[in-house]
Amino acid sequence: MQTLTHILPRGVCSSFCRHPLPRVIIDVMLMLGVAATITACGTEPGQEDRMRQSKPTEVTTDHAVIDEALSFGGIVLPPSARVLAVQHDKGIDQRYRLAIGIDPDSVETLLSGSGFTTPLEPDSGPFMAPVDGFDLTTATTVSATSDTLAPQGERTSTVFRRVAVNQSEPMEPVVHLWLFTT
Repeated sequence: MQTLTHILPRGVCSSFCRHPLPRVIIDVMLMLGVAATITACGTEPGQEDRMRQSKPTEVTTDHAVIDEALSFGGIVLPPSARVLAVQHDKGIDQRYRLAIGIDPDSVETLLSGSGFTTPLEPDSGPFMAPVDGFDLTTATTVSATSDTLAPQGERTSTVFRRVAVNQSEPMEPVVHLWLFTT
């Protein structure tokens, strides 16, 4: 490490470096220079744009959005299932949230037809945010599982899939799906 005697011209340091004030000024200037360098190197151009979160869309039952979400997550609905609502976020990452009404006997058909291999297990939460209007915080009986779907065909990213089945009303369960990349 260099000292001031190596940096300053000969003869200057003998009187200049003995005073505490110039040393403090030099130390402060060096610290500010280091801080500015660290701050400048902390972001790259455009990074603030990439980090911006997109706002979820409105709750919808639009068939085009539903088909897009099901395709994105590799979800195959049994005939008894009906999508109650869907929301999605798009940016660098994508996320779909679905609420699906289903007959109690068709839950396993939905899971196996969609390629889930891990069985549902009781889950008391906390849960990811469901579709607006389909609160899970008051659910009394919930089972959940999750897995990943590897890139294939038009799907260029791994899709993480989380399922929670609200069985608080045993004859009218609601399946909550979260389908997302990173």
